[in-house]
Amino acid sequence: MIPRSLPYLNFFLATSSLTFQLTVLYPWHITLDEGFAKLKAESSQRMEESFRVHERRLERIEEHLERVVGSATAAERGN
Repeated sequence: MIPRSLPYLNFFLATSSLTFQLTVLYPWHITLDEGFAKLKAESSQRMEESFRVHERRLERIEEHLERVVGSATAAERGN
């Protein structure tokens, strides 16, 4: 009896598995893809903002160094 019903059981399990994949996993996969796309865009935006902040900070440091070096050079010329 079991050997005769094994192909039917196999067909039932395969059909159930395919139905589950098509109705549950595939839509979930699309939802995850959308979430990952949003996350990637947000991450890119934050990286750009961070780059701008660091760039401004480096510019201020360079300006400060130019003033320090300039005043040190002027002090040396005065002596």
